[in-house]
Formats: sequence, C-alpha cells, structure tokens
Amino acid sequence: MNKINKILIGSVSALCIIGTLTLLKAVFNDGGKMVTDWISAFSNALMAGAAVYAALQAKRWFSNLSYATAFNKAAEFLSKIDAEIDEINGCLHKTDELHENITAVHKGIIRFDISVYQSNDNLVSYYYSKSQSIIKLKQEYEQFKRWPIERCQVKSIYEILKNINVFYGSMVSTFDIGNNVLINIHNNEDNNTTIYYDEYMKALKKTREQSHVLDSLYRDFNNKSFSHYFTAK
Repeated sequence: MNKINKILIGSVSALCIIGTLTLLKAVFNDGGKMVTDWISAFSNALMAGAAVYAALQAKRWFSNLSYATAFNKAAEFLSKIDAEIDEINGCLHKTDELHENITAVHKGIIRFDISVYQSNDNLVSYYYSKSQSIIKLKQEYEQFKRWPIERCQVKSIYEILKNINVFYGSMVSTFDIGNNVLINIHNNEDNNTTIYYDEYMKALKKTREQSHVLDSLYRDFNNKSFSHYFTAK
C-alpha cells in the first residue's frame, strides 16, 4: 500500500470517527458540550496536519521540478557543444574552397567573381556571430550556479568553449584576409596582394591547427558521461 492510499484511508477513518461522535452528541444531548469541544479540537488538529502535509508535498514537488529542469538544461547545454563541433567539422571544406578560388584567380585560371567575394563577406559576418554565440554559451554555463546542480570538470568545459571561440575567430580572419587577396588581385595591386596573401596563409594555417586542437579536446569531452559534467547538489 503506497503512502497516498494510507493517507486517504486515514482521512476516511477520521471522518467516520467525527461522524460517530456527532451522532453520539445528538443521542446523548446532556454531554453535548464536552463532545462538541472534543470534536472541534480533533478537527482543528486534523486540518493542521493536512496543511502541513500539503506544504511538505508542495516543497517536495517544487524541489523535484527544479532538479528535473536543471538536468534538462544541462543535457541541452552539452548537446549545444556537440552541435558546434559538428558545424566546425563542416566549416573546413569552406576554407578549402576559398583557397582553391584564391589560387585559381591568382594563376589566371578563373576570373574574379563578385558573387564569390560577397559570399565570403557573408561568411565573415556569420563566423563573427558564431564567435559571439559562444560567449553567450559560456554565460549560460555560468548560470548553472543558480540551479540545484553541481558543475564538474569546469576547466575542461571552459577550455573547449574558449577554443571553439578561437576557431571561429580564425575563420573570420581567414575569410576577411582572403577577400582582401581577391580584391587586390582583381585590382592588379601586386604589392598589396603579396602582403595580404602572406597574412592569409598565416590565418589559414592557424585555422587548421585550431581544428586539430578542437579534435583532441572533443575526443576527451565526448568520452565522458553526463555525470562527469553535472551531478545533483
């Protein structure tokens, strides 16, 4: 028999007792005053007990809801990191496309294409916004302090978020400088083209190196279970 059923049976029994005493009052009117006082006291005690029980149940329900909400938020947070890494893995082919385009334009194999230039410029804006979103994701992680959940492996979480941010920053530089190379080739500004091309190659190298760093960090991150990152307080 569970706790709820026991409470219901107890309540019914109490009501039966009260009903019996009320009947006794009606039958034995001369002792009515004493019986009425006794019934009143018993009823007050019963109501007080019910109020305390209801308060405890409400507190327990709220606590369970807080834990459930906190753990759902934590699972969603870890999934966001997974999603960022998936997107980053798809980003690298865009750097290959950019490099192929710059090489082909520089060698005169293809002509400068303004639509490609504009597409690259859009990617600069997009990767900058991704960098800002990682800052917000870090803030989201810090806000777990408000919830009834303990953060674990905090340094490793901050490390992977920092390196995701660095990667997106490198992507911004790679496409921004790459576009400068393209426009200078188009304008036949050889001196500037050489300068920008050297800077572009440095940015591209940093982006690729950063992807390797993230690969290593994510392998370690992905090999750990949920309880390695969050536990109940």
